[in-house]
Amino acid sequence: MLGLLTALTAPAAAYDVVTVPDGGVLQGTVRFSGTPPRLEPTTVSRNRDVCGDSKESEALVLGPESGVRGSVILVGGVARGKQPTTTDVVLDSSKCLFVPHVSATTPGERGRVKNSDALVHNPHGLLGKPTVFNAKTTEQLMRPDGKIGHTELRVGDSLIMLSEASESHPATPVMLHVYVEDVDAAFERAVAAGGTVVSKPTNQFYGDRSGGVKEPSGNTIWIATHVEDVAPDELKRRAAEAMKGGG
Repeated sequence: MLGLLTALTAPAAAYDVVTVPDGGVLQGTVRFSGTPPRLEPTTVSRNRDVCGDSKESEALVLGPESGVRGSVILVGGVARGKQPTTTDVVLDSSKCLFVPHVSATTPGERGRVKNSDALVHNPHGLLGKPTVFNAKTTEQLMRPDGKIGHTELRVGDSLIMLSEASESHPATPVMLHVYVEDVDAAFERAVAAGGTVVSKPTNQFYGDRSGGVKEPSGNTIWIATHVEDVAPDELKRRAAEAMKGGG
């Protein structure tokens, strides 16, 4: 599956929402000036029997009169104005491409990955260069209403099963515990991606270093790295000490 670019735009930190009775709208077309570069096709690394060996590069796509498709304009220096209007971002995996290739939204808004291909793809989320999550979809079954009935995601060597909420199975908060190679780095990425700190990474008596965040949907995710093998007798002793302190 080819990579996607999601552009995040947001008002400045000191932005105040006020009533704007006579506000205007910025509109126009971004055009490419000069001779467009010759872009090499993007090599397909997986599922070539379905997706082919390559796809045309979408790094620069020009329309009529050299209009740049997927352009995002960020207007800076605006301290107050009307409430930004956004819509849910839906990224559709269609014909081994993400459609649309570029989307814009504001921090805190929800995005959804839809799969229109018969082949189940692997969405990979990034915040800049660091990976925020990399869940490989290994199985997916859709309900007649188009919502996900069953999905299996693999994170590292862990398997997570989930589905979309329905009237018979309403959404409920969950607590998830995930082992990673570097808990401190993963914790910082999770907070930067919108998670609320539940507990900062700390060395635990049972040999893990762990911390917790609550993601925007209300689910709590505990992130851990195993740092020490603790013998059974020593584990009992440490547990007893921890219980004395209310741990």
